[in-house]
Amino acid sequence: MSITPEAIDRFWDKVQVQTLAGCWEWTGYKHKSGYGMFRVGDSKHFAHRVVWMIKNGDIGDDTVVSHLCDSSECVNPLHLFAESRSEMVSRTHKKDLVERFWSKVDVRGNDECWNWTAVLNSDGYGHVKISGHHHGAHRVSWELAHGKIPKRMCVCHRCDNPSCVNPNHLFLATHAENMRDMAEKGRAGSNGGSPGEKNWSSVLTESDVREIRRMLNDGIKQREIGEKFGVSRSTISAIYCGVLWRHVHD
Repeated sequence: MSITPEAIDRFWDKVQVQTLAGCWEWTGYKHKSGYGMFRVGDSKHFAHRVVWMIKNGDIGDDTVVSHLCDSSECVNPLHLFAESRSEMVSRTHKKDLVERFWSKVDVRGNDECWNWTAVLNSDGYGHVKISGHHHGAHRVSWELAHGKIPKRMCVCHRCDNPSCVNPNHLFLATHAENMRDMAEKGRAGSNGGSPGEKNWSSVLTESDVREIRRMLNDGIKQREIGEKFGVSRSTISAIYCGVLWRHVHD
């Protein structure tokens, strides 16, 4: 599409320029969707697409000009970017997912649990439906915050609260590490509800826990303590915070 100097002058006459970083409102004809429309030759085109071409040259039919500011009537070139149609569909899908996901979360302080308020399974874990498939809400939370979960990795809770989706309370672990973490927290096996030594698969003993607390009080690093007792750093941290082995007194 060729844009003549006269058409460019006519275009800018219909733009209300604010500050350099602010939105520039299109004051001409608008489509019912809210996007500005501008006639070039015998055809009408979206105004934000026209301004992109004025600044950057012609673009192909498969290229979409999108807004950073989410204001359909804005034509500030600094608020626009070009992407393929497939990229736009993927980005729009993720944006819709983010809005839908967090609308089902009771968001609190950074260090508090953020509980899933929608469907929970029998174990108390949140579930969200994406493209016809159910996914663990805590796994979706991790991916929204950090990106794709590596293969063969589990998303675990530091807080031992299955309905929590606070990314600060989640960490990655292998399946074996996850099973050990569950056992140490009294959530594995047929007697999974039994705490501490009463859990048949517990790694630690009550005397171990007392020694761990002593080492923590002496300032020894949690990683070093975990290596000594064959448990994860998150387990040592949970003992320190009183999440695990609370029934054991010094």
